Amino acid sequence: MKAKIIVASLLAALFFVTPLYAASSCGSVNTAVLSCSNTGNSSPVTDLLVTIVNFLAVGVGIAVLGGIIYGAFLYASADTSADQAKRGIGHVRNAVIALIVFIFMYAIINYIIPGGLL
Repeated sequence: MKAKIIVASLLAALFFVTPLYAASSCGSVNTAVLSCSNTGNSSPVTDLLVTIVNFLAVGVGIAVLGGIIYGAFLYASADTSADQAKRGIGHVRNAVIALIVFIFMYAIINYIIPGGLL
């Protein structure tokens, strides 16, 4: 059940985050994913990477928020169970670690791409 909710949330986020472009042609290639009206230094590869990173940001945000809420629920409902309290703390810690890893990944991609991400 939890996996179905996660998949449904990620699919819903795809429709709200990913910009939708009308079908256009970039050179000889027809595309509906990337915008071909490059006014600056961006290329279609950079546009695709920005779209992927934005999608991942929403997915990571949902996963981190869900992990923190689930861990807090486990911790709050532990009563006298030390094992359940330890599992709750572990969930919250893992969610924060995932957020930190994503922030570092974003910083590395921002450093590698000339001009950075938008």
